[in-house]
Amino acid sequence: MNEAQQRYAQLALRIGANIQKDQTLYIQADHTAASFVRSLVGNAYDLGASHVHVDWNDEWLRRVHVERAPIGSFEKDAQHRARTYDDMVRCGAAIMHVTTTFPKLMDGLDDEKIGNISRVYGKAFVSFREAIMRNRVAWTVVAVPNELWATTVFPDVHRADAVDALWSALLDISRATQTDAIGAWRTHLMQLDMRKNWLNALQLQSLHYTAPGTQLTIALADGHTWVSGDGKSASGVSFVANIPTEELFTMPKKTGVYGTVRSTKPLYYNGTIVEGLSLVFEEGRVVSFDAERGKNTIAQLLAQDEGARYLGEVALVPHDSPISNTGLVFYNTLIDENAAHHIALGNAYASCVAGGEQMDQASLAARGANESIVHVDFMIGSAEMDIDGTTKDGRTIPLFRKGAWAHPIEHIVK
Repeated sequence: MNEAQQRYAQLALRIGANIQKDQTLYIQADHTAASFVRSLVGNAYDLGASHVHVDWNDEWLRRVHVERAPIGSFEKDAQHRARTYDDMVRCGAAIMHVTTTFPKLMDGLDDEKIGNISRVYGKAFVSFREAIMRNRVAWTVVAVPNELWATTVFPDVHRADAVDALWSALLDISRATQTDAIGAWRTHLMQLDMRKNWLNALQLQSLHYTAPGTQLTIALADGHTWVSGDGKSASGVSFVANIPTEELFTMPKKTGVYGTVRSTKPLYYNGTIVEGLSLVFEEGRVVSFDAERGKNTIAQLLAQDEGARYLGEVALVPHDSPISNTGLVFYNTLIDENAAHHIALGNAYASCVAGGEQMDQASLAARGANESIVHVDFMIGSAEMDIDGTTKDGRTIPLFRKGAWAHPIEHIVK
């Protein structure tokens, strides 16, 4: 591993999971990320971890399982994995997912079976998903290239060079190429907090989006709070859930979404790529949809449960940002969602309501929170998008014009 990759591993451990002395670290990763994971393990022990547990995946084997295994085998595996996750939460482990993408790997398989398998795992992971969305433990997601992913992002580059090119892009947008990467992240998080504090002070009632193919109004949950890059676990440890991150996000009101929205980047979901997605909302619910590619995948997503047809997150990301400025489509939601405004179908984050992490589900629902076994972000922002906020007293506040913040940061901190 080169110096930037070593800094990336340090960022994942010190800024992302923020591993503490004598703490357990749980890492989930595909075997193609083995070299990076080995570095994570060694560095975690150097930082004082008491134990590092690695749970290996193999996406190629997953395709074989999906194609040939009976549905009952997935139920057994889901229960086993759910018990492992729940045990990690109970012992206060930090959770790290080393994500990678295998575009088109599931092409040609039965969409309905894939949807049924997703439902099995979604139901099994209810308690773990609640723990993550309530920030009961520190958790983070980082990305590592593989050859199939790299050649999809860089189709005109030789295979070996494509992997290097994707590594270079990931390290750059994650600020790992900077000599003081830790310091750069702390400055970045401080700037996101300035924007967050400004949005929270506005006490907006709704957001209004205008762009080609999009005319959308999203009411915000009662008592909503905007959240920036860093969160805090139940034990008081700060962590950053996504590396990289450029977003500010909050909770939409479940029944308060109206209009039409069109995606601006491909969505990678369940091993398939969805493009040209458009959704129509009435009273918060998706009442019709279309897609230029992957329409059956969206049908299966919306069929996971009733909550899958409602929004659980709304996030703001300026078009002029490090990831967007690469001009690349990464086919990985962790990265692409941090290049553009996005919204998420499915479960809401309890942390996006004041005191929400201590509320029961009924109290959250009364505030407007959606509940679902899924949470799927898709990108809607572009250089052509305008967003206005409406305050509780009826004022209209310009938030974005042509994809850029309408108010420079130096104006909002005066």
